[in-house]
Amino acid sequence: MPDSNCPPMSLSRRGRAEVAYSVPHGPIAEMALKKILVNPSEDRTFRLLLRQAEGEDAYVCLKVSVKDVLPFENTQLSRELRNFCWTAHFDFVVMTGESEPLFAVEFDGPSHDEPIQEVRDRKKDELCRIFSLPILRINSLYLSPSYRGTELLSWFAECFFLERAFQEAEEKGWISPEDGFDPCCVSAIGDRQNWPLDLSHDIREDFRRLHASGRIFDEQPSFVVGRDKEGTYRAVAFIAVTRDCGVFATTAMRAQQFGNVQAEALEMLICFEIHEALKQVLARVSEPEPMLAIMERMESYIRQMKPSREASMNSDWTTRSMSISNRWSYF
Repeated sequence: MPDSNCPPMSLSRRGRAEVAYSVPHGPIAEMALKKILVNPSEDRTFRLLLRQAEGEDAYVCLKVSVKDVLPFENTQLSRELRNFCWTAHFDFVVMTGESEPLFAVEFDGPSHDEPIQEVRDRKKDELCRIFSLPILRINSLYLSPSYRGTELLSWFAECFFLERAFQEAEEKGWISPEDGFDPCCVSAIGDRQNWPLDLSHDIREDFRRLHASGRIFDEQPSFVVGRDKEGTYRAVAFIAVTRDCGVFATTAMRAQQFGNVQAEALEMLICFEIHEALKQVLARVSEPEPMLAIMERMESYIRQMKPSREASMNSDWTTRSMSISNRWSYF
């Protein structure tokens, strides 16, 4: 008895079996195809990456299999990682015009807090580390144009391309290797003037105006940026409103395998946090803290951070109240 699930077969004049397939109709034919981008956040991520890539002779690919990006076949990877390469994919991969992968972007929604997904994320990060593929993990906070009208995702992507061009200029001898790449030192990009990559530029100018008008004691906030024992980047900052009181703020960012600009990014983000806290105090919505208490909190954070390079302190409280150098380390 023929199987009703098999398509009908017929014998051609030359004796070859031929399969006759019927064209689907009815409810199946009317079903919509699946969407590649399943939510608005992924769609916005794609559009922001595409905007950055278009000016760099690059393009963006979606849902790319890990096995099609990383040359894992002839390596000594563990069986677990090799199997993972066959089954996993990158959310987005930015490539050169010659189809060479530049970096990957993963949008980590709420499901990435689940233990199983955390294991998968660690495997993917480990593979990217082994094969030196930069990977940027983002969430919805990276998609908001809250920083001089710029999104953090756009900022990181633009810094990637600029740092790449900077390195090429170093190799050609156009720039001294000692200069180093600092996005906050870029004064203009095309017709974009006024330090376009310094996301905190406008806020720093506001600090100066408030200081000049006598509304705050310090001209700029003092800050520390570093990494804790778990590798998370953390920043703390304060600004003195009077000689005896001020405001304090903290922020953090997961460690990224993406270039060398994360400390600079956090330095700018802490300026936004301290500015918001300062606005609350100046509007009499909240009260400032005693400076002695603030300095104790700063010292507590410093003990938890591994130092790397220095950032200047702008308040004289370091010399008047504590035996801490007026240069604090951060990275």
